[in-house]
Amino acid sequence: MNDVEQKRLERFGRLHPPTFSGTESEDAQDFLDRCQRMFHTAGILETIRVSFTTFQLTGATFRWWETYTRREELRKQFEYLRQEDLSVTQYEMRFSELSRYVVWLVPTEREKIRRFINGLNHQFRFVMTLGNIAGAKFNGMVYSARRLKMDSSIPSSSGSYFGSHCPPKYLPAFSENASFECGDLGHIKRYCPCLTRGSA
Repeated sequence: MNDVEQKRLERFGRLHPPTFSGTESEDAQDFLDRCQRMFHTAGILETIRVSFTTFQLTGATFRWWETYTRREELRKQFEYLRQEDLSVTQYEMRFSELSRYVVWLVPTEREKIRRFINGLNHQFRFVMTLGNIAGAKFNGMVYSARRLKMDSSIPSSSGSYFGSHCPPKYLPAFSENASFECGDLGHIKRYCPCLTRGSA
């Protein structure tokens, strides 16, 4: 809070604003209306009225607000999480840690995998999207991402796999029922179309 905002808060406090703890005898709308009138009198800008109002919360309502703001901060961290300079393992650890606080954002295994892949660096994200994630398991997908990190054939961010017969052979770790050659479902390695094309 800068000096100007501090002075405005002090001016607001001199008006003896009401407090709100959330008990049954209190009227939340009345509390907000009274604060609004005082904000207008004290010349408090709209952009900082919410933060000033929270100074008047007490008891269970204040504890709820702290929990809410903490959850919102964790949500933002999760939604903007990217691998960048992290190793795949470090990225996965941070991803898993934050996802525990925002379970509504990853309600299914498929959505969890999708968000994880979207946060990977470009070259890994591109290759990972070549795999079929239907029926995939998150742990298997993380294992595949780690293997990709160790593969010297993975192109740089400016490279690609266009024109190649199939993605790296360990991408099928996504799914227990996928081919261990190309990652597609519905056939095993010996019948993989990629091998057939390669031997033609």
